[in-house]
Amino acid sequence: MSEQATRVLLRLIEAGLNGSNDPELTDDEVSSTNWSQITASARQHHLSGLLFRAVRRGKLDSALPQRTWAAVHADYYAHVARNLVLLNHAETLIETTRRFRVPLLFLKGSAFGGWLYDNPSLRPMTDLDVLIREQDEVTLTQIASMLGYEFFGRTSHGISLRHQHSGTYLELHTSLTSCPNYIGISTDELLARSVPTSSESGLARTLATEDHLLHLCLHGGFQQGFRQPAINACDIYLLVRRPELDWEYFFKRASTPRLAPFVYGGLSLSQAILPSTESKLAMETLETEIHPRQRFREHQVSRLLSPSPESAFGSPWSRFLMTPSFTDTLSLARETLSPCVSKRSPFLSALARRVTLVNRYGFSRWSRNLWSARAAVRTET
Repeated sequence: MSEQATRVLLRLIEAGLNGSNDPELTDDEVSSTNWSQITASARQHHLSGLLFRAVRRGKLDSALPQRTWAAVHADYYAHVARNLVLLNHAETLIETTRRFRVPLLFLKGSAFGGWLYDNPSLRPMTDLDVLIREQDEVTLTQIASMLGYEFFGRTSHGISLRHQHSGTYLELHTSLTSCPNYIGISTDELLARSVPTSSESGLARTLATEDHLLHLCLHGGFQQGFRQPAINACDIYLLVRRPELDWEYFFKRASTPRLAPFVYGGLSLSQAILPSTESKLAMETLETEIHPRQRFREHQVSRLLSPSPESAFGSPWSRFLMTPSFTDTLSLARETLSPCVSKRSPFLSALARRVTLVNRYGFSRWSRNLWSARAAVRTET
């Protein structure tokens, strides 16, 4: 992604977040920018809502190429439609679980729309993320089956279900991240600190503000291998400015040897895209808790905002660079490579888990680059 396209997109994102009527773009920047790169990046990083708002309020729709504005317009309303479907599924899930007395903790998009963002359409959702107690997984899976969901897959920290009619996904997480034993964040503790959502059901809850921030930092710094969709940075940018955020508790929770490097890394990703005084101060506080080798160098923003899938999703192998000791590295490696719950033999499950990780985060990228190079050679000849 070119430097100019990156610069223009960043101004539009900030204008969209702040509700500004002036993204401060010159006529020359508007006319000479590669808008196809911007729309592709917005799709990859779930920024279409913010882009639409900034263009519409800045009255740039008539200045943009017609195809670009049509694409931005279509992407925005596609996200609005998907959000409405997902929120309807969320309400149905809440109403159905009410009589079972099973607590639900909504995460990310389903919790942020209408609260963190003044307009729910600005925060696209790709699925419903719900944090649950491990002992409630069977009950909630059965409830989801009653509502038309089918088993799709299992991860190290939950189960994925797909609705047989709408095709939407429901992610039931039994822990905040993968490798819950290494991270050491209790789901029961998060539930005890949770707050009600806007739903009338007292069983529908969400994380406390500082726990949301902790989750997002770990999502980028640990779960995604120091890559993330840029909407994650927008979430952090808005969260750190919330007046109710308890910074004392956040630092107390984040300043452990295992968590601090990943929380710091997650903040650095957000700070690179959307700088804020609050994030900068938080990073300076956490710097005293980590080794200098764990402090990330400056991120290349054009790479973080690239339309390429690698800009949003990293590799779990990056986790090992941020462990505080060799013992912690071994502990993390053991849990990363351990199989998900399976009826197969432990040996075959562990082997399958390791082959999958290597194929997904190692061989697949190497083979993709190889075939791209071969295709380029064939084109030239």
